Amino acid sequence: MDLTRQIKERARKFGSCNVQQTDYLARLYNKLPAVEAVEAALAVFTTPTDAGDNFDEQELAGYLLWTGKHSCHLPAKEVLSALLDNWNLSVEEVPWYLCREFGQDTVMKAVEELIDDASSSYAHKTLSTLAFWVRNYKPPAQ
Repeated sequence: MDLTRQIKERARKFGSCNVQQTDYLARLYNKLPAVEAVEAALAVFTTPTDAGDNFDEQELAGYLLWTGKHSCHLPAKEVLSALLDNWNLSVEEVPWYLCREFGQDTVMKAVEELIDDASSSYAHKTLSTLAFWVRNYKPPAQ
């Protein structure tokens, strides 16, 4: 079973705060090759859900990105652009993951470039919220 589907199914069944499920998925995520793991977690944010509210699914996938060991192989602007239609604005782990990977200034620059090109009010709202999370990013303690 692929990781994206497991994240979605376990989030629907157990929520995003079930420690056993989170630990299980984190082990799976960290065992996968980086490209496969990151793409599986990001797919939770870039594909529409058939379950209505996507918060638990995205919170769980964001946790895997934020706490996992894998670096992002995609450009920050490409990831941000892909998030615009489906990202739950309350899930800060994705913009924080990107800040950790690329640096806060790089991610903010990408957000600002996308804001300039935003064609809908929803995209503008999403990008404004991304900018909020990027501004409030605190690097993890070493």
